Amino acid sequence: MAEKKYIQSVNRALEILEFIAKKRISKLNEICLALDLKAPTAYALLQTLENKSYIQRVGKTQYSLGLNSLKLGLMYDLGEEKTKSIHIFLTELVNIVNETCYFEIKIGNLNYFQDYVLSSQSLKVVPIESHYDELLDISAVNKAYKNCNENIKFETDLEQVQNGLNCMAIPYKNDNKIVATIAFTGPSFRFNLEKMEKAYEAFLLVMNKYKMGNHI
Repeated sequence: MAEKKYIQSVNRALEILEFIAKKRISKLNEICLALDLKAPTAYALLQTLENKSYIQRVGKTQYSLGLNSLKLGLMYDLGEEKTKSIHIFLTELVNIVNETCYFEIKIGNLNYFQDYVLSSQSLKVVPIESHYDELLDISAVNKAYKNCNENIKFETDLEQVQNGLNCMAIPYKNDNKIVATIAFTGPSFRFNLEKMEKAYEAFLLVMNKYKMGNHI
């Protein structure tokens, strides 16, 4: 059997992530002492992890887990097959509703656009290049997390975040706990409350079609 080979820098980087995860917030000197690393080595590894968003700075001298570290666990929970199913039903929802539709995961106070499908209409919402977006209190997605219960079908943002733009967010649940949202966004003159109700009916239809009713 061939001798196993390990890359020391990768091993050290993972040890740093594990240490920060346990401490939640950690300073450079704490990392050096705990992992027996020289400051220049630890700092170079931290810079690399920060550049890839696996850690982030807290103030000038402390570090916590970054968005991409937190995203890994959420994406693992979804799994590859479920991720494929999500894109399929987003596509089908857009074919019915014809407004841009997103599958969004909350990470800290940010939204992560895990997947989206664009409307075919000439006037449509196109997401910015970043997959992350600030989760505002008045956004439909944030309202869905705050007010989620069995009586809430969806939450709305009627031009509250941006003039001329209406949004709705439908809770996506695991074990009756919201873990993500299905969100639609469109021009306010076209995507009104009546169309949102139809979008919710389409959501129920498609979720049940793909045997994902346990996420409603």
